[in-house]
Amino acid sequence: MAARETDGTVPLVLCGHLHQEGTEILKFGTRLRREGSTGGGGLRALEGGRPAPIEASLLYFDRDSRRLQAWDEIRLGGLGLTTAEVSRHLPKENQPGAAPPATGPASPSAPSSPTGP
Repeated sequence: MAARETDGTVPLVLCGHLHQEGTEILKFGTRLRREGSTGGGGLRALEGGRPAPIEASLLYFDRDSRRLQAWDEIRLGGLGLTTAEVSRHLPKENQPGAAPPATGPASPSAPSSPTGP
């Protein structure tokens, strides 16, 4: 996965096309956020015993620091189903009682700043 090549140089990588939702902190601190299936599975979503769910996320960033504050995972039942789930998630550094976040571009939620002459 090309996202792993950026580990430590950017704070957050968003990816998809895997039809499997998840979040992972890579070895050098970059947060990897994989999106689920937002309906792009087409008719393949009907294969198997149950229709594939539709999954999406809503990301919340701090306006000033540009740090990821939270994300909501939204999951809808697949074709013909009437279920909906929304769950809120906080990065470790934003959970109650957490230590202040590390600074620098390798921090999972710290904004990266351009360097130049």
